[in-house]
Amino acid sequence: MISSFTASANSITAGEPVTFTWSVSGATCIGLSGVTAAPASPVTVFPSVSGSYTLTASNANGTVNKSIDITVAPATPIASASIGSAAGQLVASDFTGLGIGRGSFSRIFGEPATGTNTVPRQIIKNITQYGASPISYKITASDEYPASAATFVPTSARVSAMNQLYADTGATFFVGVNLAADVPSIAVTQAQAYASLATPGSLSGMEIGNEPDNYILSDENYRTVPYYFLTDYANFEPDVLSALQMYQPAAKLVGPAWGNPKTVVGGVSGVVNDSGNPITLSDFLTAESSNLAFVSQHGYANQCIGGTKNYTGDFLLTPSAQDCVSTSYLLGGVAPTHAKGLRYRIGETNSMIRGGVSGISNTFQAALWAMDWSAGLAEGGVDGVNWYGDSQEQYYTMFTFNTNVMGGENVYTLDYVTPQYYGVLMFQQATQNSARFLPLTSYFDKLAV
Repeated sequence: MISSFTASANSITAGEPVTFTWSVSGATCIGLSGVTAAPASPVTVFPSVSGSYTLTASNANGTVNKSIDITVAPATPIASASIGSAAGQLVASDFTGLGIGRGSFSRIFGEPATGTNTVPRQIIKNITQYGASPISYKITASDEYPASAATFVPTSARVSAMNQLYADTGATFFVGVNLAADVPSIAVTQAQAYASLATPGSLSGMEIGNEPDNYILSDENYRTVPYYFLTDYANFEPDVLSALQMYQPAAKLVGPAWGNPKTVVGGVSGVVNDSGNPITLSDFLTAESSNLAFVSQHGYANQCIGGTKNYTGDFLLTPSAQDCVSTSYLLGGVAPTHAKGLRYRIGETNSMIRGGVSGISNTFQAALWAMDWSAGLAEGGVDGVNWYGDSQEQYYTMFTFNTNVMGGENVYTLDYVTPQYYGVLMFQQATQNSARFLPLTSYFDKLAV
């Protein structure tokens, strides 16, 4: 009944195909071991282990079998990973925070007198639902310049929006006051307003200035080179701290809130310490650590790229998008800060400076990047980040809203949520509730794909 039974190969590597071909006559039933359906020649299989394949043909007169042995060699793995058991860096329960401009907070969250916005409250609850502590919110300093333009003073209505969010979610705030105008009394007035109007315990700290290491740049030009930052800061610090603690006795200052990751390690020549050398975070901590609640530093993914800054469509998926996650930049602040017993936050962060780039900051790659960025900073010892987003005009703002007035109250509708939010949410799911990093050893053969 079986005239022939052949295989395309008798020795293969696991995962490779073998095709069986046969010629049978006079059989009423045909079967091939390892094949569940009634086979018809030819049949292709993909063996993973060595073994015999038997062709069976039968009729009323009996049964005939023929077998072929197939030898299978193990395949060379194209990738492998092993996870160690030694627990590494702990991810702080309040690692993920948010940030916003001082003029936008009440617009987004709403004031009790004119109607609060329930949607961002639910978004915050989504972020904190996996065992996280209440969220930390940064409200950026007003850095108007010159002094005649620095008229901002927090109002009761604006601070009531903060107080309501604190009551609803437990969110705490660190807020900024003006340094750029170079008039300490302006900063003190703002500090008094924030501190006196805020619910006791809701302010975790206060920043003096916003990215003051950039004040020497031509598009700001608030200070001249060389800029003796420590002297400038010391002219503001005592009175601002006193105004803050008069109403919020447990609160301290937060800083230095520098905008350039290079400044952390002395990489900005025009901003100097008291000796005239490029300032470092260690210099700032030596002078001010006793007055600080924690340390804040800003950092965006495209700030540490050497050479070209012509961003391609998939920039956030390239290694360059993680360049700032290095001891030469942002991670350089971890050791000196922890040596002073303080926590180190990247108090303002996102994908690309100046509002992001359309087609990059507001696409799916930003979700993948946000997870990697958060993980790299957390594993490197950073204690938290604050994702900044202020308006619908910024491509990296994670959520924005439309506002309409109905019956004398504001009614809010969700405008959009960017993909980046879901990356942040995924990081929260993966790391909260006292998660720690584990060592991973991996191998990937690029030539095999």
